Amino acid sequence: MKKLLLFVLSLTLQIASFPLAYVQAQTSIVLTPCKLEIGLSDPKTEIDAQCGVLPVPENRSDPNSRMIDIHFTVLPAQNQQSKQEPIFHFEGGPGGSAISNFTVWYTSYRPLMPDHDIVLIDQRGTGISSSIQCTEITDKALDDLKQASTSAEDTDLLVERMQACLTRLSKTTDPANYNSVTMADDTDAVRAALGYDKINLFGNSYGTWLAQFYIGRHGDHVNAAVLDSVGGPWNFYLLDATHNIEASLKRVFELCAEDTQCNALYPDLAGKFEQALSLLEEKSVSTVGSGLTGLAIPVVMTRDRLLNAFAQLLYQSAYIGSLPQAITQAAAGSYTLPASILVGAAEQAGDISEGLYYSVHCAESLPLYSEDVLGRYSTDQYYGLDVIGAEQLKRICAVWRGGELSEAELAPVHSGIPVLILSGAFDPITPVSFGEETKSRFSNSTLAVFPYQAHGLMPSSKCAQNIIRAFYATPTATLDTSCVADDLEPVFTGTVKLTMKPFRDAASPVQLMLPEGWLLQTDKITDQMAFFESPDGLQLLGAGIYRAKTAAEARQMAEQAIAQAYGAVDTQATISLMGSLIVQQGLDDSRHVYTAILTIVGFGNEYRVLWYAGTNNLFASSAEAVVPILLSIAVNR
Repeated sequence: MKKLLLFVLSLTLQIASFPLAYVQAQTSIVLTPCKLEIGLSDPKTEIDAQCGVLPVPENRSDPNSRMIDIHFTVLPAQNQQSKQEPIFHFEGGPGGSAISNFTVWYTSYRPLMPDHDIVLIDQRGTGISSSIQCTEITDKALDDLKQASTSAEDTDLLVERMQACLTRLSKTTDPANYNSVTMADDTDAVRAALGYDKINLFGNSYGTWLAQFYIGRHGDHVNAAVLDSVGGPWNFYLLDATHNIEASLKRVFELCAEDTQCNALYPDLAGKFEQALSLLEEKSVSTVGSGLTGLAIPVVMTRDRLLNAFAQLLYQSAYIGSLPQAITQAAAGSYTLPASILVGAAEQAGDISEGLYYSVHCAESLPLYSEDVLGRYSTDQYYGLDVIGAEQLKRICAVWRGGELSEAELAPVHSGIPVLILSGAFDPITPVSFGEETKSRFSNSTLAVFPYQAHGLMPSSKCAQNIIRAFYATPTATLDTSCVADDLEPVFTGTVKLTMKPFRDAASPVQLMLPEGWLLQTDKITDQMAFFESPDGLQLLGAGIYRAKTAAEARQMAEQAIAQAYGAVDTQATISLMGSLIVQQGLDDSRHVYTAILTIVGFGNEYRVLWYAGTNNLFASSAEAVVPILLSIAVNR
């Protein structure tokens, strides 16, 4: 999964020195006030929270084994007198940190925070809970992009580095004790220590896998569960990945062909894709990409890397509209977007614990790969790229220590607890068929399929957020999922044509070039900033001029005006680029999920500010078209 994954929260409570007998008898825990940091770069937003640490045995079958610390953060419900069951957030991966990755989820959790405690656990092996990260791999991710390599060479190097990682970790840690069974039991220990009887579960991607293990082992403590982009070891997603990625890509081809403007701009996308690959068949190409820092990073583009970059783009519905242009450019030998995707992934390589990732798959995926199962899957889809098939996993697991789980522990989970399943029709890794299979095992479940969403629906769909909120409020009630029919289609890059016209109005503090047809929001004007809305309400614009000592001060004033106009904005990333301050934000709006970009340019002590927000289906395709407006902003005198 994805992907925007940042820095580690410091937790202060230390109780690892308690005697073992006390820990085993422990039924409550003291929490200390702390701050949860939201954002990918400085300055971050700090959220008030409560933090704790629970020691557990590394080897749960041996109470005399060494103790490891499980770190967790609680965001207390805002309505303490009427709050409902807490929500335990299970992060994706395997190997993601629920605490440091919460930036991705924070805006979409806002509607749930009034009525639920939110509990974020760094599961064993991840984040700051006895991490089994393989820095031998993650620390070299950016440098690896600077050299050409084949998939076979990449596998050889990965196996070598995994072996080195195990040699280092084995001095203090046994990776065989890190799997979904022990993580489910750790989670239940945290539940008990916090004094909760019944809890709600939210899982995304691998988090749905872990949630099902938890239900199978501790289902009597589950009130309800949401499984967003669901999969489990019994779905064989690694074996099925190439088929599902290619199927998702072909849906993009079909959608573009059915769109008159897209088809005119980018005809024969399948042919262009083949052409892009053929250019790299014999010779790699040196290019550059930019990630979170905005710096140009060298990348040697190979055929396999191009395939991997486009596969990563398919994960996020917000990027579907960018694919036709990126494919066409690649067919012409230009790789700006795929190179940047690879750089961004390399910069965030440390956000997924590689050791935990393979501990889970060696213990839970590989044992299910019988000859019968392997015979059902072909590895020749997605233009011949073997994303991670059985042979590669066998080689890695041969040098890594995975645990041995019983047949019963690996069996598909069945339950009658209320379950909501969310699936996206464009999801390249956990397709709708996985959602349908999961629904067949949970007798009291609802499956909501979103026709234009990909992987991870809660952050990208207001419909999904509204369904989730209604479900948690009354899990046993009949659920209205009809809003999926209004899922917004992708808007393709290059198809948005804006006709700019001079705008001046006595009510507005600024004049500027404005897209034709956009309306001034007279009820939202401040002394320094005016706001506008596109005719369909899917795009919002703010323009202003602030006198301030620094860009940070101008940003603070602008964000106050935006929050007053449209609701809270949450910073996701900040980049200083060519004298401009650029801030990516999430907007907590009742109508749609918006991604926003705030651009600030200073002239002396005067700062021009342009804020643009677009729904996720069009933001990546349209933001570039409105940025030139920044240069036209002037005081309306």
